[in-house]
Amino acid sequence: AYIPVVLSRAEIDKIFNAIDEPYLLIVKLLYGCWLLLLWH
Repeated sequence: AYIPVVLSRAEIDKIFNAIDEPYLLIVKLLYGCWLLLLWH
């Protein structure tokens, strides 16, 4: 499956809102790490 490199803030919020705990924390951590990798 193709995943777009850039998601809008609204799209990210939709994804986060659709995910239940405790998975939400994991997804947020992975997303944060992914952003850090993009910046380097």
